[in-house]
Parts: sequence; structure tokens; C-alpha cells
Amino acid sequence: MKLILTACGVMTCTALAHAQPQYDFIKIDSWNANPLAGEAFAWDVSDSGVVCGEATMDNRIGTPGFIWTQALGKVEIPVIHPKEVSNAGLVVGLAAVYDINTHQAWSPPALPGTYYSPSFGGVNEAGLAVGTISGCSCSDSGGVTNVPYLWDAEGGPRGLPFIIPNARGLSRVNNSGVAIGWLNGWQANEGFVTDLNTGAFTVLTDVLPQGLSPGFARALDINNHGDVLGTCPGNGLVYRYTFIYSPTTGVQVLPLPGAGYQQQLSGYGMNDAGTVVGSITSPIATEFAMVYTPARGIQNLNDASLVAGIPAGYRLRVAMRVSNTGWIVGNGAQGSKNTGWVLVPRGAACDPIDFNHDGLFPDTQDIDDFLSVFSGGPCPTGTCGDIDFNNDGLFPDTADIESLLRVFSGGAC
Repeated sequence: MKLILTACGVMTCTALAHAQPQYDFIKIDSWNANPLAGEAFAWDVSDSGVVCGEATMDNRIGTPGFIWTQALGKVEIPVIHPKEVSNAGLVVGLAAVYDINTHQAWSPPALPGTYYSPSFGGVNEAGLAVGTISGCSCSDSGGVTNVPYLWDAEGGPRGLPFIIPNARGLSRVNNSGVAIGWLNGWQANEGFVTDLNTGAFTVLTDVLPQGLSPGFARALDINNHGDVLGTCPGNGLVYRYTFIYSPTTGVQVLPLPGAGYQQQLSGYGMNDAGTVVGSITSPIATEFAMVYTPARGIQNLNDASLVAGIPAGYRLRVAMRVSNTGWIVGNGAQGSKNTGWVLVPRGAACDPIDFNHDGLFPDTQDIDDFLSVFSGGPCPTGTCGDIDFNNDGLFPDTADIESLLRVFSGGAC
């Protein structure tokens, strides 16, 4: 393998397949005793590997909420339809906020002029939970009377401190207090982003490139840099675009999947590094979970060379969230049964920094020799290692150079 790698030029190596799987698959099943019964859903994952979701249980109505960890598996929590778990351990869902560390639970009340219970979509590390609440005592299936709802343990329940015309709810909030939400109602959902500290807001449809979409843009996620993940309808053969909006750099439209897939990309989650997860669709409308990074492009997570341990006949249907530590959660099916799943990244182990095998390290000659081979040149000593220094299966890749320099200077791989 090393002779092949060191002989490759820069352009001829980029299409080589993964050397080894990058993730391990773990299924999150229902509580039902019958393995063919029930269903489970995984909605979010924290940076410490805590997953929140919901699953059916024998002799129980509905789908009780849970948190899941590798050490303990599923543990029931007093939250219906949990949607997010923060790194600080707060879980939010329908009418409830729950602290998994202290086991304290809150049932935030309605606001004056609102009815029923709030439904939360997100919570940040400061404990600010955001969501929506009904504005009428009626059957409002379209959500056109809903209003945004905010709550924290110190400040209690409140609405937006400023007016955003037709704002119906907030779905996520980052650690700087910048939130995303929607206007109009469930059907004519139009996304916006707002700074809860200043009241400034931007409607995402207004920032799309001219002619890109004939419809409204939706807001799906926001990271701690203030970048917003959105989707919008496409034109012609393109059914849906996914984009990232940054207040400083504008809109980046993500690429569409290649041959063998419909021309649409559905993003649902994004982390601080800009990794996006969601789904792609086959020509016969079969949905497959995907991950996107600028370095690797769009990858189907059902690829056994990328994800190890997928059971026979199981399809990873949609990826919902990705943590800053690279864990991905989503939902899939084996036959007619839906379950949640989590993908745990395999730890990358870098090669020794004695790249040219001359017995001297740290030695700047190792860097010189690596760059020579990386650019398609010869190995001056004739015994160089391979250029996939960080063993992530991608080469040539500038991340290998960054990893080499980091380890060379005494840092971690």
C-alpha cells in the first residue's frame, strides 16, 4: 500500500476509497419485548454522547422520552417528544424542561393571552429554552395563531422582547443568544434568524441568491458561529436546495448529489465545524441518510466502507443532528420497523512523525519529505511512509499536513 501511495500524484489519489470505516453503527430500539414490535426515534446528541429521543413501550400509550448513552443505554425521562439535549444536560420537549444531572423537572406555564402548553425545540448552554405556544383556545392545526416562547429557570416564561411580524415560533438557539424560527404558520413556513439580545432579525428568503428558489426558505439549525442551515425549493429538475447562511459571508448553496440520486439535498443538522447531516433520495424516492463536509462532499451513510456494523437489511433513512465531536444521530428502518441510531466516530491515530524512517525525530527533514511525496514527488530517502498521515482514508488531503504539523509540535493527532 505504501508504494502505491507514495507513487500517486495529487490528482490521481483523490478518488481512492476509504481505507477503513470512519464510524461504528449502534441501533437504538424500542422498549417493546417483541423485537418486531414498536418503534424508536433519535432526535439529538450532545458533545458528550448523550442522545435524546422517544420510543414505544409495552402497556404504555404514546412514546415515552429517553436519553441514551453507551454506558447505560436508554433511560426514561419525564419529557414528551424531547427535541434537544444540551451539553449542560438540559432536555427540552413538549411542555417540559428536564435536567438529567439533578433530575429536576420544570413545566413552564402559558403566557397571558396564550393557551395550552409550550412546545420547545431548542435550549442553549445558559439554559435558555425556545419554542412556540398557541395564541388561541381553538383547533389551530396550521399554527397561524402561535407565538414564540422563551423560558429559563431564572427569568421564567416570556415572549420575544421585540416585534417580528408574523413570527410563530423559535426552533433552536445558540450559546450567543442567536435563534432561528419561522413565520406565518406550519404550511407557509418561512425561516428567520434573530439576535435575542438586540432584536435584529433576517428573513432567510430575502438573502437567497436571485432566481435560486420560487418559494420560502426554511431555517433548520444554527451553530455557535451564527451560521444558519436552511433549505428552499428548487427549480426545474431540482426539488430542494440546502444552504448555509452566514451574516458575514452570505449564502453558500451546498452541492447536489451525483448520479443515481434525485437532484435534491435535505439538510437537518449542522455543527460548529460546518458538517451537515440530512438525507438524499434515490430516483424511486427511497431516502438515505447523508453527511456533508467540504473535504469529502456528500456521503451516503449506508456505505459499509464508511460505517461499520449496519445490520443486514437496515437502511439509515435520515440523519438529524451532528455533535461538535462528530457523533451523528438519526432514524432508520429494518423492514417496516423504525428505530433510532447513533454513529460513533472511530478515533484517528496518526502515523509516527519519523515519516522518512531515518530514525531522527522530530526532524524538519520529515516535513520536507512529506511535502515532496504529498505533491507527487519522490521520497528522498526511498523509505517514506504513506501520505494519509491522520489515517482518515482521504489522501491527498490538507488535513494530513495540518495533523503532521500538530503532532510535530507536540500536539494531539
